[in-house]
Amino acid sequence: MVGEFPYVFLDGLWLKRSWGGEVKNVSVLVAIGVAQSGFREILAVSEGAKVSEGAKEDKASWTQFLGELKEPGLKGVRLFVSDKCLGLVENLGEFYPEAQWQRCVVHFYRNVWTAVPTGKVKEVAAMLKAIHAQEDAKAAKEKARQVVRSCA
Repeated sequence: MVGEFPYVFLDGLWLKRSWGGEVKNVSVLVAIGVAQSGFREILAVSEGAKVSEGAKEDKASWTQFLGELKEPGLKGVRLFVSDKCLGLVENLGEFYPEAQWQRCVVHFYRNVWTAVPTGKVKEVAAMLKAIHAQEDAKAAKEKARQVVRSCA
């Protein structure tokens, strides 16, 4: 996995691992790069750092994972997209100080929905999607103001 990928998506997935008759929850860290051509490529997949209760998605895991991405030559990254996992966000600047970070919209939506009554999730989702569908930042801000006014 050597090369330039201007956009890299990072995420940790929780899966069940069966080994030696024992089933444990483990985190699997994943990096997907988007090349200049627009094609996506899986750059790395790794189990989170080993601890007594199983692997996990923490700062130590992300430190190791980002080092494994940087070492073979991942370069040219302009933007990382991920959830707001603190262990991950804290580390990005150490390994890729020139790159920017953006919170994944899907993870943002999921976080919002945890604070919304179940019966209102579809309505709020439609409002968020309407804001994000705008052509530019100015139009999105205006749409957000309209959404707020309609809810007041």
